[in-house]
Amino acid sequence: MADIIKSTSQAILFEQFNDKAPSLNTMLDTTEEEKVETADFALEVKEQLQVTSFKEFLNKFAPTIYEMCINGKFVYTTDEVNARKYGGVPKNVIDNTYYQMLANMYKQKGQSGQSNYEFDDKDLLNMLSPEREVKEAARLRKNLQYVTEKFHEARDNGENPREYWDKIYSYRKEITEKYSQSVIALLPLAIDDVTKKLDVLQAGTSTDGHLQEEAVPQLTSGHWTFDTQGGMQFLPASSSDTTEVLPLASSQHNVGEDIYQMIEADYREYHPGQDENPFIKDLVLAAYSPTAVNNPLQHLKADEVQQAIGVLETQKKQYEDVYSDAKNEFIKELSKIIEKLMGVMVFFDHATATGSETDTLESGLIITNCKPADFVDGRLNAKFKKYINYIGRDLGNDKCWFGILPSVKDKAESAPVTKEDDFDFSQSINIQPDEQKKTKSGDALTLDVAAVLLKDLNEAHIMTTFNLNQGPENTFSQITASYIQDTARMFESRGINYPHAVYAYPNFTLMRERYISITGDTEGSKLTVPAIYIDAAYPAAGMLVASQQLQCLKKRGLGNFIITDRDNMNFIRLDLEDKVVQDHLKTKFNRENVTAWSQSVFNAITDSMFGFSFCGDETAEKTQNTYVLTARTLAKMENQKYKPVYRVLMEDFIYALAVPIFKKKREDIDAKLIREIVENWKDAAKRYAENPQINLVLKKGENVGWSEPNSNQLKITFNGDSEVLDNIDIISDDSADQTK
Repeated sequence: MADIIKSTSQAILFEQFNDKAPSLNTMLDTTEEEKVETADFALEVKEQLQVTSFKEFLNKFAPTIYEMCINGKFVYTTDEVNARKYGGVPKNVIDNTYYQMLANMYKQKGQSGQSNYEFDDKDLLNMLSPEREVKEAARLRKNLQYVTEKFHEARDNGENPREYWDKIYSYRKEITEKYSQSVIALLPLAIDDVTKKLDVLQAGTSTDGHLQEEAVPQLTSGHWTFDTQGGMQFLPASSSDTTEVLPLASSQHNVGEDIYQMIEADYREYHPGQDENPFIKDLVLAAYSPTAVNNPLQHLKADEVQQAIGVLETQKKQYEDVYSDAKNEFIKELSKIIEKLMGVMVFFDHATATGSETDTLESGLIITNCKPADFVDGRLNAKFKKYINYIGRDLGNDKCWFGILPSVKDKAESAPVTKEDDFDFSQSINIQPDEQKKTKSGDALTLDVAAVLLKDLNEAHIMTTFNLNQGPENTFSQITASYIQDTARMFESRGINYPHAVYAYPNFTLMRERYISITGDTEGSKLTVPAIYIDAAYPAAGMLVASQQLQCLKKRGLGNFIITDRDNMNFIRLDLEDKVVQDHLKTKFNRENVTAWSQSVFNAITDSMFGFSFCGDETAEKTQNTYVLTARTLAKMENQKYKPVYRVLMEDFIYALAVPIFKKKREDIDAKLIREIVENWKDAAKRYAENPQINLVLKKGENVGWSEPNSNQLKITFNGDSEVLDNIDIISDDSADQTK
């Protein structure tokens, strides 16, 4: 007999990623209520919203971010409507250097075995410096200059210049495509050009601002051209040359002016709607044709030099401010998106055997792709509950076992006020009834909303991981005993004590806040790179899903601890707190702290075994990665400790066998579940009593059976405790006969 229930790892994620992609709220809203609890609707949801790998998730749900320049200020949004209104340029998040840097940081930190303070992230942060953008734009303009000069040379010599004209066209096209993708990428090059011009002028002045006598010949005359890397270079005229030098050393042709005309023509052709934006147009021309203007330094007096320096310093400051403001705005907007994308990446990294981008999770992850608060809305709540009850309670083999509810706030965010002038007594406060505020679908995921969802998911038998406050106060380095105790009391006071609610903590710090210089000097403008946190709900759910899969457990070195020669030895009893499991099934995150937690923090967790907690403290053996310290739900047992995750999974497993599979019929339950499956579990417990295996469903002395000889209630008897399954309305033989 093969396994009756073949998969115990299906999961659903309640998070919004991309407005343009399908979403569960839309599917529910456009389906009749009685049809949302049908096999056809469940299958349609899977076809539209389920993904089996991180790569598939990115292809389906990765959002697009748009870059807009409004009144000389760069703004970023994921709102396509506003982006079209202001000529927004789409940018692929996954191809962005910031995302790639953070993905590399996650992998390298996890493999380093170092704490956050020991890990050297300088090389990774250098990926955010503008150096690469400068080199790429400089390469293009240098090559365009070269082929333009060769074009003139060929034509002057009576040769066919077609080869060079084709290359000119190719480079013009590449340049147009580059700044069409992001104009902001040109600013570092413009800053570099201005800096070099300043260096030349300042080289001819003393510390008090007067001209140095020996520098006068250099300032007599000269012109700007490119060096071999495409950077700006000043070539002084020889002392015997009294003629004015052309912008480029190219016989009688003004190549710089040719390039200027080409770049301007291309800009007008391909960006007609932006021609009224002088800042962008001037920036494009300044970056790709900076030698069009001769800029001779001819017979300059001291006050003229100082005036020129002042103009360039003002321009440099403007460029730096625009660039830093734009990059900071971009990173700020992108950070919100990346934290969510990285969370999904972390889930798949832990939930699959190898953790690669293409590694497949056969049971799949359903992406709701909408605000979780939408499901609390009165218009959708009834449909939502019917759908999750169907996939969570009414199915046996295709049951959804786990849910992820990230980014829960324990209180609503207050209105932003940045300065005193922002207080406006003329504005209404938009008062709404409390219940309406709680259920408004546009609200953030507050604890009020999460509490309703956790209740609904508990009734649907979907074990859901969630977390609070994705910020520094709930991280390994800053968490305190009082924070843990206050959180536990808050859940109790709000009645969030559900056996299917799993509070995961602390959050993981992927990167601390950093500042990166734009120009390389310490005095210039800087980019602010905010701290990035990974919501603990993602790795917690990933490890729960991994704990239910044979290949994942084998990959982690647990193959010798698994019974594989018996049927129905599912992993629902696997205890993540077990020492053998704890030593092998670790997270992919580094140990964040240099030192251990204080005893008060450790006791606040272990006295009541609160939540699904991660820990990086070293045990008897040195460990490189964090591990699971406690794996508990928010339901308490009689001894006032929190109930282990595996006990609830066992109850759900027995329910799935008794109700959807054996249809609540006492005769079938007695014959197939109790006399066959349970007897097999008990026999395995005896056989492996001296060598416990991690997938023993029952241990020696434990049992699943009727609570009383003539009772219609099932009872799971654990060593030292028991659980009566009073949520199964079993049909007795007598009552079954009466319905025939």
